[in-house]
Amino acid sequence: MLSLKQRAMRGAFWASAENWSRQLISLVIFMVLARILAPAEIGLYAIVTVVITMMQIFLDTGIGEAIVQRRDLEPDHLNAGFWVNMILSCVLGVAAVVLAGPFANLFDEPALRSLIPVASLVIVIGSLSTIQQALLRRSLDFRALAIRTVSSILISGTVGLTMALAGYGVWSLAGHQITEKSVGALVLWWRSDWRPRWSLSWPHALHLLPYSANMIGSQALVFVQHQFDRFFIGLFLGPVALGVYSLAIKILDSFAGMLFNGTANASFATFAKLQGQPDKLRDALFLIARFSSLVGFPCFVGLAVTAPDLIHTVFGTKWEGSADILRVLALTGIPWLFATSAGTITRSSGRANWYLAMTALSVGLKVVLLLIFTQWGLFALTAAFTIGDFVMIPAFVYVTWAVVPMRTVEYLRCYFDAIAGSAIMAAAVIAVQTNLPADMASYLRFVVAAIVGAVVYALSMAIIARPTLKRMTALIAMRGAPGLP
Repeated sequence: MLSLKQRAMRGAFWASAENWSRQLISLVIFMVLARILAPAEIGLYAIVTVVITMMQIFLDTGIGEAIVQRRDLEPDHLNAGFWVNMILSCVLGVAAVVLAGPFANLFDEPALRSLIPVASLVIVIGSLSTIQQALLRRSLDFRALAIRTVSSILISGTVGLTMALAGYGVWSLAGHQITEKSVGALVLWWRSDWRPRWSLSWPHALHLLPYSANMIGSQALVFVQHQFDRFFIGLFLGPVALGVYSLAIKILDSFAGMLFNGTANASFATFAKLQGQPDKLRDALFLIARFSSLVGFPCFVGLAVTAPDLIHTVFGTKWEGSADILRVLALTGIPWLFATSAGTITRSSGRANWYLAMTALSVGLKVVLLLIFTQWGLFALTAAFTIGDFVMIPAFVYVTWAVVPMRTVEYLRCYFDAIAGSAIMAAAVIAVQTNLPADMASYLRFVVAAIVGAVVYALSMAIIARPTLKRMTALIAMRGAPGLP
């Protein structure tokens, strides 16, 4: 019988494996699709994604996360959650079909009339496996989720690329998304023993709703935060500008997802089990903050300083407009880590209302920036977003401090090594780039910069962060990392 610590470590490994496979394979598939499709086609489907994501916020987190977080879980909770989700998904699917015409008129894109109804199938398909996924997360069985992820992405990627090569254009993106949801649902039903019964206990459904309602509210605000910008860019700057912006966001999201999503998923389940143990909760938070920043900060900073060569090498000259956008947006990975820590710790402790308040503040700031800076073009808007994210860091730290008893200075110290090492690395890379021949091929410039950055960062960490690295080594080796039960 595995201890909780062993289960948590195994869960973290498989959560990271699932996350890395999803993000990496999806990014590779997107790279190939971006080579085939035009920026306007990518931008057009980004509008479809805004509509579908707006519907999915009611399904993806509320009920499922309430099941993961709830201490006393009965079979009727699962059954009620499944049927509430199914009813909602059908209602939202119909709403997406009804809204297709108005959205097509609003964006002056007739293709949306047919694209949105077809793409809305993912809403119903995705809700079929919400409970199975929640149960696997609750038991820290991320291995089954990893199997689901790899199989669904590989099959859907094959479908999408085949359609793109056959000339289906933007429809290849719809085919890719629908296939991914369908295969994922089938795998989760195969891996899970739980099956719904033909009954719905409204009292048990009501048990899930308080937590779920706060999470749905938070996810609605996250939708505004992450999709409202695309809506306005598509509406006022057009599909081409939206395609350029979407490419930069896709790269950034993939990097962030590969670096942190797996850890965040495993951390949520672990933090939930540490409720009522403040010392262990604080130590676990500090360990995760150190580990995430040591891995994440240099990647985001490195992405910022190498963005032009990366875009030109991987995506080609037709996407050069994304380089400056990515260079600025990549720096948002730093405040994103603070936000993720605050969000995970509040949600896992049952304080979803605090997460809602924090998200509302962040969204309010972003909407204000959006309304002010859209008129000055895409670059000015993205620069304003980045500055706004850094302004939010004190709020993220405050929320974390309010949930976990700790000294704020000690928490901030967890990030110091990564910040110092990333700054040294960036200075070295920029110095090398400045002295490279102007006519040097983009891929060679990128390779040289990546090698220099990796070597300089490793050496700086060996000097600056030796105690932290020893602690990380002990954690990976499972030799009794402090703070984990």
